[in-house]
Amino acid sequence: MTQSSTLIPSARQLLYDRMASKMETANHLSRKVVSFQANKDEPIYRWFKYKEGFSSALVKYFLGEYGNKPGRLLDPFAGAGTTLFAGQELGWQSLGIELLPVGAFVMQAREALNGIDTDKLRRIVKKTWTEISQIEHYVNHIKHITITKDAFPDETERQLNKFLAFCATIEDEKIQTVMRFAAFAVLEDISYTRKDGQYLRWDYRSNRELSGKPFDKGKILTFEEALKHKLNQILVDLLPGQSINLFEQLDSNRHSTIEQNPVSIIEGSCLEELPKLESDAFDFIVTSPPYCNRYDYTRTYALELVFWDKIAIR
Repeated sequence: MTQSSTLIPSARQLLYDRMASKMETANHLSRKVVSFQANKDEPIYRWFKYKEGFSSALVKYFLGEYGNKPGRLLDPFAGAGTTLFAGQELGWQSLGIELLPVGAFVMQAREALNGIDTDKLRRIVKKTWTEISQIEHYVNHIKHITITKDAFPDETERQLNKFLAFCATIEDEKIQTVMRFAAFAVLEDISYTRKDGQYLRWDYRSNRELSGKPFDKGKILTFEEALKHKLNQILVDLLPGQSINLFEQLDSNRHSTIEQNPVSIIEGSCLEELPKLESDAFDFIVTSPPYCNRYDYTRTYALELVFWDKIAIR
């Protein structure tokens, strides 16, 4: 390498120099806020852990600090929809584009909350286990691929399939979507796997032949344990200010209403979908584009993709 070639700035440096005057350093934003960690305690956002996301607090900070007034908001790499729903809460008209079906399903489940009958949801949840116990014949809704084979204990998978069979009998589409989403959100908790970068790490108790040092995931929840917790969490978040246990007698007739602008979701690649949108159609863009890390998210979210595939084509 010649001395002159070392003086040629990289494309990264050229881009930085071009945008330097527009950049600000926000030292008061913590790691927790700029990652998904802050969502762990946020109602609704905590239902599904999307590892590649960032917090709703960060989105609301940007919109409050730099948005003159609510308008049209775009996230071309929408992920699980944090930007869209945080903007919706603040009165923005939100549109997102997402390629990964997992993210699209999470957003669709969130949209199903609009106008959902929480009393009816609660009644259906309370009879869930009685209904499941009466199911003797069912189809295997989960059709595994090589990467997910033997991911669940046998009894857990039976209960999961029975639950999906029960969900198919629910006529209210909004409630059916939320119920299916609850199972979708606990797949890692009830499996022998843990997400580790772009791979699934397997517990030593699985039926797989594993090399290297044995990995102990810790307690693996039964399907009933995990689903009861998730459904209780969902209804608590839909009825803020109440201490609720779905599996005790409830007398409250309160309904949760969501009077917000609907979120628009486009499933596909932003490379193909963005050119279809009108120019100057948006007032604000908040996004976290995928980096050149060569991550294969179809591996990371293999369990969710197998689950999503079956509910999408049912």
